[in-house]
Amino acid sequence: MAVLGIRGGAERPPRLWAQAVGAHRGGAQDGVASGTTSIASQFGAILRNLRTAQGLFQEELTFRAGMSVPYLSDLERGRSNPSLAMVVDLACALATHRSVMLAGLIIEGAQSRRGASVPRTDGAGRQPQFHA
Repeated sequence: MAVLGIRGGAERPPRLWAQAVGAHRGGAQDGVASGTTSIASQFGAILRNLRTAQGLFQEELTFRAGMSVPYLSDLERGRSNPSLAMVVDLACALATHRSVMLAGLIIEGAQSRRGASVPRTDGAGRQPQFHA
């Protein structure tokens, strides 16, 4: 059962969020250690865990979100990056808050789609200073 949030968005009960993020953080995804997993693969794992926790098939979720099955499959396998609008559509289709879709992402040290490493911070949230 979804609970309406302050802005009218549905929030998922903590149990489903914990299942989705916990299963994602539990170890390797697609044979890659979680510390080096791409952001797209991390998002795909969270998306798949949220979908399966609700007992939905890909076809049902794609119907609800207004997307194609191959695109959802690519998202779940980390082969595509969703637009912000698609993240919102997926969250609505899953009757969860959009922040849940992104909450479990490990950004520091992850690989971007182009293979660039996301800059690390100095522990206080600041970018490291480089001196010539």
